Amino acid sequence: MCFRISERIRIIGCLVVISLLLGLVTVLIFIPALDKMPHIFFGITLVTNFQLAVQEKCETVFEDIPMDGKMEQKDDEQPDMILVVLKQIWPMALNICCIDVVKVSLFPAICADVRTSLAPANSLWDKLFGPVGCFLMNRCGNFVGRMLTAFILFPRKNSSFLPLLVAAQTLFIPLIIFCNVSHRSHTSPFFQHDAWFIFFNTLLGFCNGYFTTLLTSYGPKMVPLKNAKTAGSLMVFSLSIGCIFGAALSFLIRWII
Repeated sequence: MCFRISERIRIIGCLVVISLLLGLVTVLIFIPALDKMPHIFFGITLVTNFQLAVQEKCETVFEDIPMDGKMEQKDDEQPDMILVVLKQIWPMALNICCIDVVKVSLFPAICADVRTSLAPANSLWDKLFGPVGCFLMNRCGNFVGRMLTAFILFPRKNSSFLPLLVAAQTLFIPLIIFCNVSHRSHTSPFFQHDAWFIFFNTLLGFCNGYFTTLLTSYGPKMVPLKNAKTAGSLMVFSLSIGCIFGAALSFLIRWII
């Protein structure tokens, strides 16, 4: 006997679980006892991220299982087929890699070091500025950007305007650098008001969420249906490469500041 859960319920359920887990991590920030036990907080965060990854993988696996529960035998994927698919989707893969390079180079490595200029040290806003102004606003912008792709797909996958919008996101690097980042050695802040950083940070999250989801959906559409799964895997691999280069770039940005 098979029970089929509607797509709407699955989406709402995933959003509720993810929101609860992110809320749990945010609440743990305010527990003073965890300051002396960082390994506990790290462990809880690691378990949370692992759960999100497993949830995504399980959803993909269940989609591949037919209703009768029988899996078809498939031939091993040829390495040359991966190269053929990569030649077809490399513009999208490069764009999504650049998107993640910009995002990871700034958030959270640099954004977490931005301090409020409107409240004294140890005040309530000073304590809330990091969790709210940095992490919460960035994630909210990211969430809105991802949800927006369900209604708007702009620009189209063959548009020459798309690489320009991706390249324009490198402007976030100087904008965040000249916010009120602490521990400066070579530069001075220009956008000192808290509102500037919150605006730039939220917009960074929004652009990252929107274009990551947009490009991820465009990649598999550029190849035949039988190669769509390979294209999707290559797009995810490009995201991982972007994370690596973004993390390395964050050290250079920190030195420039």
